[in-house]
Amino acid sequence: MQLREIELWLDMQLSPVLAKWISKTFSIKATSSYVLLYNTTKDEEIFLRAKESENVIVITKDKDFLDIQAR
Repeated sequence: MQLREIELWLDMQLSPVLAKWISKTFSIKATSSYVLLYNTTKDEEIFLRAKESENVIVITKDKDFLDIQAR
């Protein structure tokens, strides 16, 4: 997988402005949970959607994602 194929999803605790900055600065597709309309979606659902896409990395400060991944 090449860097340009990676997509970052920024979880709710991270500002949508950060997603825009990452995209502009590093030419990596970065999208806020707000833009994805995941602001009311449960963490497990977001994790599964990211896993299905195979090129998404979820950026979060939420410990729940570590617990979900461990399961």
